[in-house]
Amino acid sequence: MEASNRDANQQSESQITCNAINAEMTAEQRYYEAIVSSLSEERKRQGFSLHALADRIGCNQDLVAKWEARIRRPSGFLLYCWAESLDMVIEVKKRGQKEQKQRCAN
Repeated sequence: MEASNRDANQQSESQITCNAINAEMTAEQRYYEAIVSSLSEERKRQGFSLHALADRIGCNQDLVAKWEARIRRPSGFLLYCWAESLDMVIEVKKRGQKEQKQRCAN
């Protein structure tokens, strides 16, 4: 019983720590974190090893590992290559605008 309470307390403390870290992140950091998390999860979902992904991108496996561990950040071009290698796209939108429907000119 004591061990399960201790585990629950540790999980609760780690959630509080994660929430505090997220609260301190800038909008740019949260956006970057969301992109990296999506790409990392997709790599795993598709069953690629770090080595296989690095080969597809054209870089070193250690570099990809550092990106996923948030030790280093890929350049914009390498971020594009990472997404492309997983058949994904990174979309850029103007902030605060709703999507406009395209109209055909008659």
